[in-house]
Amino acid sequence: MLFLLLGFFWVAGSPVRAEDSSESARRTQALGAFSRGESLSWDQLQVVASEAGVSPKQISELKLKDRVTQMIQRFRLPLEVSGYSNGLAPDEEFRLYRGRQPGRGGMLLNASFWSKGAGIYDTDAYLAYLLFRADAYFAYRSHFDAEHAAWIVEEESPAMQVLKAALEGSEVSWRVDDGPPTGRDLEFRQSLDPSKDPARTLKTLTEFALRCVAQKASDDWALLRFGREVGAPDTLITDRVRRRERALAWDFSRARSAMTRAERMAFQKLLKSPFRYVRQQGRPSSEAVYDQDVVTPK
Repeated sequence: MLFLLLGFFWVAGSPVRAEDSSESARRTQALGAFSRGESLSWDQLQVVASEAGVSPKQISELKLKDRVTQMIQRFRLPLEVSGYSNGLAPDEEFRLYRGRQPGRGGMLLNASFWSKGAGIYDTDAYLAYLLFRADAYFAYRSHFDAEHAAWIVEEESPAMQVLKAALEGSEVSWRVDDGPPTGRDLEFRQSLDPSKDPARTLKTLTEFALRCVAQKASDDWALLRFGREVGAPDTLITDRVRRRERALAWDFSRARSAMTRAERMAFQKLLKSPFRYVRQQGRPSSEAVYDQDVVTPK
């Protein structure tokens, strides 16, 4: 990957300085291996990339992208890394879209998050958790029918059973009062859908709330799979999951509070039968697949 990128550059050596013989020898060895077309280590690639004008930040991003790609292949996940973005929320690790290959989710990594979290979150354990979460969320979003606010499935896979449990649990663990929407609730309602069309607004609020549940379920599934394939998750992962759960519960409650009483009753009814079963594989949603921003409660 990086080797192909650097193939467009011709890198020339510089004179060896006596006071830096060790570094010069490392550089000469790397450039020599590159010129002979040999396989390079990441240390050697960093030397060659620097000579080609690639910044340390770009090198770090390419290295992380390569690690994530290798782990995707290791766990045989239907995912791919699309690249990096500078426009995501600071606390967001990635955003998920449809991949270039059919049936694959494309992960757009947050450049800001991974730059600040270098040496903290870029561990094999955390990346494995992240990929399991992305895999589950891609499955949930790919089978979601936005028109009917339901998941179209052939059968209940283990991951779908986790989603069903999260939907059933949301009625109890995330229940809010049944009072009328407050002024703040109405502002939130307007911000999500300024059309003032009741049917369209309910559809928007419903989808927002269901995405919160799907994201929580993706965390639940990621922890289950992590325990099965990797081992007990460390505190970095469990703390992250707890923070996300609090934020998602807050967003879910905001969406439900912004509904009228009649809309809440319709939404509660929907939660009791969220799946539609078909004989053939459900058609993926026509919309873009992505993680919505997680709003941290204040």
